[in-house]
Amino acid sequence: MKRTLALMFGLIFLSGCMGHQFGPIEPLEPKMTSYVTHTMVSSLRPRFQWSDSQGTPSTVYDLAIWESVVTEDRKLIPGERVHFREGITGTSYTLDTPLKPRMIYLWSVRRSSDSSWTTVRSWYAVATPIGSGAGSSNKYFIFNTPEH
Repeated sequence: MKRTLALMFGLIFLSGCMGHQFGPIEPLEPKMTSYVTHTMVSSLRPRFQWSDSQGTPSTVYDLAIWESVVTEDRKLIPGERVHFREGITGTSYTLDTPLKPRMIYLWSVRRSSDSSWTTVRSWYAVATPIGSGAGSSNKYFIFNTPEH
């Protein structure tokens, strides 16, 4: 009986603890699904879109894109910044120059009035039905580019 209750509690805990948290700015396109499976964009000049729960129609944004670098412990970190655009009005932007094919990129957006880039504040999942959450934080958004 105790084992059944523990298993039921664990499954409820598992179903409620998978996901991510963003700050007031959330990426919409490319969609952030996980750090394991990265979104494949359909073009080397992708469109970026975000929502801002604290933004106004006059809010201005900056967008940055970095090539990813894999560390010795297999983590993705920002490498060379390959694109930077200041003064974006609205909550979407399409690149005017193409990215390299078959690459993993990191991207972020910020209000022009802020110095901090928006990141995934936490990404968490439960490894076992009765396990505890394991997460990561302060990571940029990830996407892959197509072959051409």
